[in-house]
Amino acid sequence: MLGLCGIAKELCTNRAGEGHDSQHCGAFEVDIVTKHSALLAWGLVAATLFSANPGGAAEPAQQSAAVAPQAKESPDNAAEPVRRSARLREGDEFWQLSTRHLCGATSEVARAIIVHQYEPANGQSSWKTSSLDEFIPSERECATVFFVHGNRESADLAVSQGWQLYDALAISDSVPFRLVVWSWPSEQMRGQLRDVRSKAARAGDEAYYFGWLLRKHSSTSKIGIVGYSLGAKIVTGGLHLAAGGELDGQTLDGQPPDAQNYGVVLAAAAAHNHWLMPDSRHGKALEQVDQLFNLYNSCDPVLKRYRLIDPCEKPVALGYTGIAPASLGPYADRVEQRDAASAIGKTHDESAYLYSGMTRDELRRYLLPALPAAK
Repeated sequence: MLGLCGIAKELCTNRAGEGHDSQHCGAFEVDIVTKHSALLAWGLVAATLFSANPGGAAEPAQQSAAVAPQAKESPDNAAEPVRRSARLREGDEFWQLSTRHLCGATSEVARAIIVHQYEPANGQSSWKTSSLDEFIPSERECATVFFVHGNRESADLAVSQGWQLYDALAISDSVPFRLVVWSWPSEQMRGQLRDVRSKAARAGDEAYYFGWLLRKHSSTSKIGIVGYSLGAKIVTGGLHLAAGGELDGQTLDGQPPDAQNYGVVLAAAAAHNHWLMPDSRHGKALEQVDQLFNLYNSCDPVLKRYRLIDPCEKPVALGYTGIAPASLGPYADRVEQRDAASAIGKTHDESAYLYSGMTRDELRRYLLPALPAAK
């Protein structure tokens, strides 16, 4: 077999930028026209990076059908969210924003985000199709927590994971909040090569949509954001754009708002470990962040191989090594980190990262405002 160094050289020589095609929006095409060995190598890389974890749980563990029944598909609409029998606390809300049908990173496309709101009534669960005008108010009395899931999650599974996060946050002494699932097209695609190429490019479009929404979402209350695995790349890219940054030649219209009260949690972040540095790819992301907690794992068997996603650059994952605080300049004091290796071991499973007893307390501290002091 052709050695990896030779393959890397060949791929670097034939590498192209990101673009769009009529078959899959957001997928970049690499002009591999020389040898079948290069194609095979990319397939092996994709299989290694996105397959079930060796010695750990698959990413992510599937919910049972009773918890997450199949979503109802419509050719003109996003999938209807899964149904749930549990009830929300009084004052809490649960939403799904779907971009699974969108194509192209423009403000006009972003306005077509599909909105569903969960409405329990008379012991029955139901979903109401809503609108961005209803979702984006001028002011909110309750906090908002966005959840951006990782790769290979259906619409059903994304909502089920959102309910897990809601359950972790909605304890008796936490403030009222609304949980918002950011549902992006991450379903597993046929062919390892096609899957990894399309998801890597799609994250750029998703960052644009997410940044666009953050610009629209003005609130006097705290905004919490959770990004898991590839979802972390969407989160930091969106924050960078919302703060006035440029990404792949794209910027958002208008001026950035005044500093926002963002509390951010990144778990198993599948993003380059230097991107948050000033003047780097997502270098403006921390400008409007109050606190960012990076939960990484130096034993994560998937992120250990993150360098294989680009044999030219050989990047290292933020979710595998963390980031040196000294490299963040004036924003170093806004970032806290913890290596979860001793607690969860060799796994890339979302539940292990986010829903252990130790992590739950940290989630509430970073994502929700503190309760008002008793008088």
